[in-house]
Amino acid sequence: MFNLVGRSLTFSVFKTTSVHRLFPRTSYSSQAASDNSFTVSYLIDSCGFPPDKAISASKCLHIQTPDRADSVIAFFKNQGFTETQISHLVRKFPRALACNPQINLFPKFEFLRSVGLSDSDIVKILIARPKFLRKSLKNSIEPTFNLLRDLLQSNEKTLLAIRRCAWVLDLDTRANVIPNMQLLRDVGVPGSKMLSVLTYHPRDISDNKEQFKMAVEEVVEMGVDPLKTNFMSAVHALRSISKSNWEKKMETYEKWGLSKEQILLDGV
Repeated sequence: MFNLVGRSLTFSVFKTTSVHRLFPRTSYSSQAASDNSFTVSYLIDSCGFPPDKAISASKCLHIQTPDRADSVIAFFKNQGFTETQISHLVRKFPRALACNPQINLFPKFEFLRSVGLSDSDIVKILIARPKFLRKSLKNSIEPTFNLLRDLLQSNEKTLLAIRRCAWVLDLDTRANVIPNMQLLRDVGVPGSKMLSVLTYHPRDISDNKEQFKMAVEEVVEMGVDPLKTNFMSAVHALRSISKSNWEKKMETYEKWGLSKEQILLDGV
């Protein structure tokens, strides 16, 4: 599907790049200890993990030799990640070190480039949402992108939504986004306003459908007009605060004579 030839030299770098130049590391025994101490040492010395975080991460990651993990670090370095960014990504998603760069990582990077994202865009997306890397390209990433593009009817708007919300490609779009958009349509929100929210504030429309439904129904009960832009602003305000804090604010501001609608629309 993608032209992998253009970056074929990338993989020769994996074999030659010294990861020790990325993160200074102490020497290791060639035999992994049965208690996973090798993994802990690697995470501390090669990735900058605090000891407690390394011990915790070692429960879901087992490194027997440094070869695979070294190749992953070299791959990210070759893709333009700084040492700090690599450390941040691995701390948030340690299992990235178990990936096969050529099989699990490279095709995803090539796909993201092919749809129009820059290298700096990709770095920002993965720093914000490292677990995106565990998604299947064929079964998850591509279908989600294509569905978003179908909804937004524009490649540029789709890229804008991705840049504004890094984890939009990591969503179960069919489980939440589509039902939420159908709900908004049912209560009378114009399609143009829904698409605007999906483009510029995708997080607002990708919430869990049950929680989103509760927020929308409450805004409707307050009498906010679905035809107006402030309807989605009210939904956003309600979704941005916990129920307990919302009730406290309501109690306080109602004492000042404000209605629920005024409180929502004023962003308090």
